[in-house]
Amino acid sequence: MRELGKDERKYRDILIDLVGTGGQNGFQFLLEILWNKEFYSLIPHDENRAEDGKQLRKEVGFDDDFGPCRCLEMLISLSKRAEFLLHGYEFASNFVDIFWEIICNLGLNKYDKKAFTSSKTVFEVEEILDKWIERRYSFDGNGGLFPINGAEMDQKEVEIWYQMQKYLIDKKAKKGAFAPFLKNYSELLYYNK
Repeated sequence: MRELGKDERKYRDILIDLVGTGGQNGFQFLLEILWNKEFYSLIPHDENRAEDGKQLRKEVGFDDDFGPCRCLEMLISLSKRAEFLLHGYEFASNFVDIFWEIICNLGLNKYDKKAFTSSKTVFEVEEILDKWIERRYSFDGNGGLFPINGAEMDQKEVEIWYQMQKYLIDKKAKKGAFAPFLKNYSELLYYNK
């Protein structure tokens, strides 16, 4: 992994603290990989998600430009947007719950501290992230952030904002709550395994 400057490391650590690391079998290393991975847009308007992610820098008190948006920033800011949209519904959740459900949707929930036994594991995580960012997931969004049951449109062609809205609408229709946030994450992170 690349060397981070003092301010960038401090900012990254603040973001990691926002979502938590999962206790003794933590996800610190996974979250660091999410920080090191650049998020970029292939579909028109997904660049708005990158700008939302970069906006977090100012929200937590950093004016420094740490370069392009990182996956960790984008996923946190997207989760905050979803939290805002869900406000007032009986199944409303906080952004942390939503963030970890997205991690589960990507299939990254199995990459806790114990999973990182070799550089092969880092490669696997990078491949999952590339598959998502490069939109090499399935028609229904499986392998992406928001899998849609019975999708009528190829989710590879739908901007993330509308994927999220469809996902939330489907959740509302099923009155399905996001998995509860647990301090040890054991049930949460293995919820969709």
